[in-house]
Amino acid sequence: MFDRDKAIEYLKAHLSERRVGHSIRVMKMSMELAKIWGVDESKAEIAGLLHDSGKWQSKEDALKKIENFGIILENELVYDYNLVHGILGMYIAQNEFGVYDHEVLDAIRYHITGRRNMTMLEKVVYLADKLEQGRDYPRVDEFRELARNDIDKALIAVFGDTVKLLIDRGEFIATDTVEARNWLLLKE
Repeated sequence: MFDRDKAIEYLKAHLSERRVGHSIRVMKMSMELAKIWGVDESKAEIAGLLHDSGKWQSKEDALKKIENFGIILENELVYDYNLVHGILGMYIAQNEFGVYDHEVLDAIRYHITGRRNMTMLEKVVYLADKLEQGRDYPRVDEFRELARNDIDKALIAVFGDTVKLLIDRGEFIATDTVEARNWLLLKE
């Protein structure tokens, strides 16, 4: 059985205070959206709380943990370190907290990029990460309302906003993000 208090203590030991607060808010928003969309709230709680468990303060320590788990970084993960914490978080959930539910593990793994054929839990956690109450950016309130009324339209809007931001910054756009957005557009 998942021990929320133990997980929070783990996060406090490895993440910044700001990141721990974010993780707790993502957990709460994940549970709220799960309730609205008929998703298992206990799975949303676990995935929401642990989604950034691989986003350690020290890149060096994170890379050691990746090596200890035997994770092989390839493709986009080698190019963009920001994408690594999803897969590391998945391994932490499994190895530190005994989470073996693949739906939960995938929600943690893909919370950064999304992907084609996202499950409802993946959609909930992805949106909760971008829309939790500590987030403050243009249109966030609009996106929150959309997430409560039409989850796929909310995802399309948030993916679009994210892609625009990454382009404006001249940053890498993960293939999974582009594929997720296009998959949702084709479903309409």
